Amino acid sequence: MRKRASFAYSSPMLADDDANRIEFELVRADKPTLVRWVKELLDDRRARSGILQAQARRLAHLRQRLKQAADYLDGLALKAQEEVAAPWKGKLPCPHCGAPVSGVRAEQRPQGHAVVHDHLDGRTCEPEGKGR
Repeated sequence: MRKRASFAYSSPMLADDDANRIEFELVRADKPTLVRWVKELLDDRRARSGILQAQARRLAHLRQRLKQAADYLDGLALKAQEEVAAPWKGKLPCPHCGAPVSGVRAEQRPQGHAVVHDHLDGRTCEPEGKGR
């Protein structure tokens, strides 16, 4: 079983209560307090940046793996399509449905010409939007 990725980070982020307190007491704070708060804010920024960078890396890896999976599945589908078309050697596959074509003809329509592909089972295919 794979170990789940942890979204935890090594240093705690600045809590909303602390951020509100800093903002409220900003006008009357002394220099050491301001320096401490600036350090806390910088540490908080580093922690958030680290989380975002890790997430960006995970997303890039995910996209790479999804592409690999899509290429693999496309290869399986292509192999299956080749096996299905094997009994009809020499017949061209239909560009619309992939079944073997018994004939191709052009029909004159009121909206223009349409290329119609006839199949062995009596069905016809034509480009979208050019239907009868």
